[in-house]
Amino acid sequence: MLWITSPAVTQGSDWFPSLLDQCASLHFQGFIGLDQFASLHFQGFIGLVRG
Repeated sequence: MLWITSPAVTQGSDWFPSLLDQCASLHFQGFIGLDQFASLHFQGFIGLVRG
């Protein structure tokens, strides 16, 4: 990802790094959401086994 931070590339397209950053941020939030869902699912599974 070094080419993004090089001045020659970012001068003409400042929107690209920020767009990529937003995509990464959204993807990470989605991953955290998925993790929480998996956690709830796992708790439910444990509840089923104990019940």
